[in-house]
Amino acid sequence: MASKANASPNITYNRRDVLGKGHYGVVFRGLFDGREVAIKRVLQEYAPMISNENEFLQLKHPNIVQLLVIEETEEFRFYAYDLAVENLDDFCRGKYSGTMPDDKEAMLQMAKGLEYIHSKQMIHCNLKPQNIRISKEVPTRLMIAVFGCCKKTGEGGYVSLSRMNETDEWIAPEVVEARQDRAEEEDVGDEDDSGEELHSVLSNIWTLGCLFFYFLTRGKHPFGNNSSDINWNMSVTRKPVELESKIGLT
Repeated sequence: MASKANASPNITYNRRDVLGKGHYGVVFRGLFDGREVAIKRVLQEYAPMISNENEFLQLKHPNIVQLLVIEETEEFRFYAYDLAVENLDDFCRGKYSGTMPDDKEAMLQMAKGLEYIHSKQMIHCNLKPQNIRISKEVPTRLMIAVFGCCKKTGEGGYVSLSRMNETDEWIAPEVVEARQDRAEEEDVGDEDDSGEELHSVLSNIWTLGCLFFYFLTRGKHPFGNNSSDINWNMSVTRKPVELESKIGLT
């Protein structure tokens, strides 16, 4: 089988050049109108799982990963978007040694990207270092991955817990608490979902602050060094132990 495939007259990709795999598809390196991009290939049967895809086409900002075009065949749907070289987690762990904006500019770019998302009445539901991408183009800029990660807010500016997919270590404490309460209610058979609408702009800003700390310390989470410590300190002690250590409170 040839490694090169055509998704449409404007999109080509290499089946052997896999950039990543997700719940609903595979991401390849490819070309769109001669420009190097990332191509997400999704089986048509899973395409309905990706909501608001046309809204993502309308999002245009230098500090978000832009969805450029959607094409489809009988078997697949293809999404072409900005190609990144690595992500913030790779940089903080020393796996990426390429160019970066200076620290102040990097944090400003993250904040601008999130501000733009919020201006479109959206909440980011999986804000974490791996979803802060480093652009391939120079000058290097940071871009927040949005496709499949953002949800439109409901009345009052909230997103339902049932629509979230955020990683535990980067969820605001009030959301962790609500998730735990919901699990307890389900255990006792209480189907009341009145407490679901919780994740908000403020929750995103809390996570952004944690990302700033992670970036400035090159890989330290403010609430601990491993998942169990982070979850314990966020939900029980409510103490950002690494932050307190850095500023001399411990």
